Amino acid sequence: MLKVAYWQRRADRPSMTPAEYREAVKALKYTQTEFAELLGAKPRTGQYWASVAVPGPVALIIKLVRVRPELLGVIEDLTGRKRK
Repeated sequence: MLKVAYWQRRADRPSMTPAEYREAVKALKYTQTEFAELLGAKPRTGQYWASVAVPGPVALIIKLVRVRPELLGVIEDLTGRKRK
């Protein structure tokens, strides 16, 4: 049985399935690895999010970028990382 972290069980957190994550990252024209690195995570972490579980903060960032696409540019500027 897969252990689920506390933050994954909280009903008040933004939820996103791995499939929704994969679709959203593709729509942003990022690979799973690039998007993870953009957020300061290791490349394998992006693959984990795409196959097992998406953390609430990551889901929230994606939802914010969907509503306000210009925020992706802000994130890129703050992190110094751009799409390849």
